[in-house]
This record gives sequence, structure tokens and C-alpha cells, in this order.
Amino acid sequence: MTPQLWLQLGTIILAGAAAVLSFLNYTRSGSERVASYRLEWTREFRDTVSAFLSNALRMRDTKVEHDIIQKTSEYYMRLNLLLNPKEELHLDLLHAAAAVMGIHKKDPNAAWLEDVDADERIDIVLAAAKAVLSDEWKRIKSETRGFLNEIIEPLPEAGETSA
Repeated sequence: MTPQLWLQLGTIILAGAAAVLSFLNYTRSGSERVASYRLEWTREFRDTVSAFLSNALRMRDTKVEHDIIQKTSEYYMRLNLLLNPKEELHLDLLHAAAAVMGIHKKDPNAAWLEDVDADERIDIVLAAAKAVLSDEWKRIKSETRGFLNEIIEPLPEAGETSA
């Protein structure tokens, strides 16, 4: 091979490597953008659940002020807008939040909450919210790894051991 052919071959290889690196960078930046939106959603979700539960705790008093009920209803509606009723964990949280609001009787899937007292209902909402946050965190971690998830073996979760 002539030196000029080697130079042309080297140029082609470098151009290919640059294209691959550019594609990887583009994919990574897209994944990071999606992850940042999910993190923003997570913050809003956490704030909404916190405010909902804080007001729900105050609603247990015998003399509940109208503004407390109104605020709790507002946060309940925010939860409905933030959550996806097609996802099981989200639906569990929506049922539990409806029970806290006392409107679960309209939902046949939440009838089992009838026998649960107010404090337990609040605990159920908290547990369901934690499950949603945990699931969302797993999604964020997965998305930040991008398309390489197909190639690289997933890392074990905390407490898990790889086989």
C-alpha cells in the first residue's frame, strides 16, 4: 500500500470514529435532557404529595377550616394531573388519595379502603408515593445510561447480588 492510500484509509477511519462519537454524544445529551425533565417532575410530585399529606393530617381535626379542605382538594387534583392512571403504582396512589379525600366510594377499585381509618389511609398514600418515586428513580437511572442499556449488563440494585 502506498502512503497516500494509508492516509486516505486513516482519514476514513477517523471520520467514522468522529461520527460514532458524535452519535453517542447526541444520544447521551437527549437522555440527559429526558432525565432532567423526569427529575423536575419528581420534585414537583414530591412537593405535591408532601403538601397533600400535610393538609390531610390537618383535616383529621373535628373543626376543619374550609381553606384546609380547599387546599387539600387542590393538591389532590394536582396528583391526578401528575400521575398516569395506566401505571399500576400511580393508580394505587390515586385510589389511596381518593380514600383520604373521602371520595373513594365512587371508585369500586378502592372499596377495600372503606374499613381503613384516616391515619392508615395517610400511611398508605405515603407508601404508595414512595413506591412511585422509587420506580421513577429507576427510570431516571436507566435513561441516563441511554441506548447502551442493551449492550451493558444492568448494575444490580442496592441490596441485590449479581448471579
